[in-house]
Amino acid sequence: MLKRSFRLLCLVLVCMGSPVHASAESLASVEFIQELPLKSVENKQVLEIVIESQKRCMFGDLDLINLEIQHAQEPLITQFSLEIFQENGLPIIGKRVDTKSSSVLGKYSFDLSNVSKPVLAGLYICSYIEGDARRSCSSFPQKSFDSMFSPYQMKMDEAVSKAEKEGELKGAPFHLDPDRKNSGHVYFFRFFILANGRAYTPVKAMNAQRYNTFFEKAESLGVNTQVIQDDIVQRSRSLGSLPLAVRDGTLSITLPYFASKKCRE
Repeated sequence: MLKRSFRLLCLVLVCMGSPVHASAESLASVEFIQELPLKSVENKQVLEIVIESQKRCMFGDLDLINLEIQHAQEPLITQFSLEIFQENGLPIIGKRVDTKSSSVLGKYSFDLSNVSKPVLAGLYICSYIEGDARRSCSSFPQKSFDSMFSPYQMKMDEAVSKAEKEGELKGAPFHLDPDRKNSGHVYFFRFFILANGRAYTPVKAMNAQRYNTFFEKAESLGVNTQVIQDDIVQRSRSLGSLPLAVRDGTLSITLPYFASKKCRE
């Protein structure tokens, strides 16, 4: 099984805190945290989020989501949720969108007018078995990307070879492990601060120093992060989700997927 750490070598080295050479940017600065004012829509404070796909020569989030939904032993519901962390570490589900389709791509508007004080929030994409009680994504134990992908026994060399013979592939070839179990997984997680009518989000890969800087920023805005720091760091490192981006007044989520053409560029 080709690990995602190989596919996203530079990203994972930063996320896991492996030695890297600092660029001209000072890691002690807060330049990697961007501010996004919430939009005022009909007297409501609204956060707009867009989920987009991106072609890559690697297996990615969207491949995994599609495989899980399409080949589950029991029908799964895909959930995209914004969950707010409380000081006791328990999350409150601020907003969520459920779909029976594997496609979570699109634009979402979340009314956050009821968020009256500075908080830490997480954006999740997860799944749960249709018919089960609705749960917060953060209530599922976190698994790594590789451990969730391994039941499909995909191999990059096989994917590229198949593409060379048959032309462009959509997604990736796979072999199902008959013993795989689907009970609900978290596929994407990123985090940000909500304070003073603004979202403050890291837009670069994280390392230990950047985590510290981010939590210091949250504390300076009035958020008590002590109880929830470990959970945020652990989830982030396990999944290696791409950082959020700020574009045209919107938070942008990128979900990579395998496209064989990218392997020939």
